[in-house]
Amino acid sequence: MAAYHHALDLHPNYPRVWVNLGITFDNKGDHKKAAEYFLSALSLNPDGMHIWGYLRSCFSSAGWEDLRQLSMKMDVSAFKDKFYIVSRDQLPVPARTVPGVAATVPPVPVPAPTNT
Repeated sequence: MAAYHHALDLHPNYPRVWVNLGITFDNKGDHKKAAEYFLSALSLNPDGMHIWGYLRSCFSSAGWEDLRQLSMKMDVSAFKDKFYIVSRDQLPVPARTVPGVAATVPPVPVPAPTNT
């Protein structure tokens, strides 16, 4: 999982990293955290039908039928009062890489740890 977080630091606007973290948390049974990562990926790519599928599968696994139904509307903003969602305007803009100069990128705001 550390590699995914490192990838987020390097490429915070790359939805696939957010999706992979969502899959990881979903497989661990932390459905709330998984949903936050899937929704954050969707804030970057709202047309990602595969991401909507992962989110619906996550909601089904958690037994959250009402949220699964809500996800059929494919509107990320419908979940803003239920989950922490990182939006594009919260992400740092990675510095251009200059040969021989280390770029410093501020840390990406990720969902807070849950107590499970």
